[in-house]
Amino acid sequence: MSENKEDFALHCLVKNEEARKRLGIKAGFFWTTAKKLSVAISRCIAAMDDKGYDEDDFKKPVRVNLPAIGDLPPEGVFDTEFCNRYEKGGEDGKTMMLIPGAVPADQFHEQMAADDDASSDTASMDTPADSDNTAGDPLPAYAYNVNGEPMADVEKSMFHPVATLSERHRILSQFILEDKFSHQITPEQLAEVSRMELEMSDNYIQDMLLACHNVPGIQKLDTPGLWKFTDAFKRIFPRDKQRTLHMKINFAQAYADAHPIDRGLLVKEWQKGNRVSSINRTPSGANAGGGILTDRGEGFVHDKASLARDVAMGVLARSMDLDIYNLHQAHSKRVDEIVADNKPPFDVFCKAFLNMPGGMDYSRAIVVASVKEAPIGIEAIPARVTEYLNRVLTETDHASPDPLIVDIACGRTSQPMPVKGSANDDEEKPQPAGELADEPATPEAVEQDTTEHHPDPQPLENEPPVSQTEAGYKKILAELHEARKNIPPKNPVDVGKQLAAARGEYVEGISAPNDPKWVHNNYSASNQGEKEEVVPEEKQPAAEPEAVTRNADGTFDVSALFSAPSNQTEKMEARTERDGETPKESNQQETAGDTGQEITTDGGSGTGGDEAGEAADPVENGNFTV
Repeated sequence: MSENKEDFALHCLVKNEEARKRLGIKAGFFWTTAKKLSVAISRCIAAMDDKGYDEDDFKKPVRVNLPAIGDLPPEGVFDTEFCNRYEKGGEDGKTMMLIPGAVPADQFHEQMAADDDASSDTASMDTPADSDNTAGDPLPAYAYNVNGEPMADVEKSMFHPVATLSERHRILSQFILEDKFSHQITPEQLAEVSRMELEMSDNYIQDMLLACHNVPGIQKLDTPGLWKFTDAFKRIFPRDKQRTLHMKINFAQAYADAHPIDRGLLVKEWQKGNRVSSINRTPSGANAGGGILTDRGEGFVHDKASLARDVAMGVLARSMDLDIYNLHQAHSKRVDEIVADNKPPFDVFCKAFLNMPGGMDYSRAIVVASVKEAPIGIEAIPARVTEYLNRVLTETDHASPDPLIVDIACGRTSQPMPVKGSANDDEEKPQPAGELADEPATPEAVEQDTTEHHPDPQPLENEPPVSQTEAGYKKILAELHEARKNIPPKNPVDVGKQLAAARGEYVEGISAPNDPKWVHNNYSASNQGEKEEVVPEEKQPAAEPEAVTRNADGTFDVSALFSAPSNQTEKMEARTERDGETPKESNQQETAGDTGQEITTDGGSGTGGDEAGEAADPVENGNFTV
């Protein structure tokens, strides 16, 4: 191995203009005695690091010819001021030549070398502001800005861009701002940020930094988004209230996962105390809710899956009673099957709740009860389902539902669901199927319209111009009102009479009097029956007489068992009495005249029938003797 060593001089140029302005230098020079160039380069990089410079700020070291002058820096020292006096040049372009107008500083370097030897080879720590010139020498041109101001003084008041700061400094730089974000901070603010980062006793700041470090999405936010996060963090977690680190991490994760449009709603929910992980939306874009406290318990994550199980419990509750808060294992299995099948009525009610703004805010009790008590077959028309839910979802306290609603959901009562009252209910009632659409309503149902419609006496030229369609509509409307005036009002009919007519009985005002089944030639009908037919409805029927009554003389009256005499018989009796005949004899004679023979009361013919009839029939005029 060769023991020959040689001197290596290395010139290190600054990488780019940005680094030159930041460091305040343009190049560095280093020389040493070594066996190989690679060893010299390694020593140059080590000396560069000793001076406080970063290897990445310089280009790769280039070997140059060592000038035979006494103005060289000490061996093994990375010097930047040497390049202010010398630059590459000469015939070969690799020799360090003195810049015209520059003055060597031999005495300064000799004194520096003596000091270095006295300090046991300790390298001096030069800064970019250090100069190898005497105290009276002027600063180089790059040490001033275009206005002639020293860059060292200007940098003290310069703003620092937030984008170039570290992760923790970026968060704290927006945390200290109150009104709005800023892409730059002052040196004083940067010093405050550094102090807050190193203040380990401030648990509030350290918890926030740790929560942000555990959520990569927060680190990816831009500067405005980062300020919004820190502002929301200060509002949700005030300094005077203790919150767990786990809760802060949950908020940071929810904020990073939420859509930028939903982050405002997310912050409002957390301010209210609702620790939601996301904002649920309906297909129309409205807030579906789900972040408030309900009867499901604190900490319960209510999402679309849990809502589907509640609807399935309502479907199952139609056929069996179940405990909605402590579901049996068999019931739970059946609920899972209903959700998996996704068939009506489950899917219709589930979509209705998901499409309803705030539909996920309702308690489990009212969801189960409303599905359970829904009319059978209503799911055939989804619009009817929505109308039904709008009427029965009357709950206001979702954390403590009405005990009646809970009893209905669990099957402990048979009472119907409470329904919202509406002033327009009467107007929205469907028309009965038995009534015609053009039939006027009965007086009991709708109050008769007494408003008179008169033509407008104002001249037509004073009226605003109307379209031909509107004029035709008004004409048809006037004809309709005129036609309705000619419709006779419908007389109210008693329900009892309608039922009697349906059974086949004759009812005045309903049955047709000319119908053959109501026409009879039975002249023996009692006068009492005719009277009963013409009796007004409000007259109560007379009490029915007893069948057998006892007379004062000891006889019994049984006339009630026989038909009352007809009107024709009464007239004949009255006529015969005027002629001096008894009613009985007159009746017998008229009968004999009709038949051509004399008929007695005992059924025989000939004279003497009276005596035989009296002997054969003990009953006379409805009386008999005991």
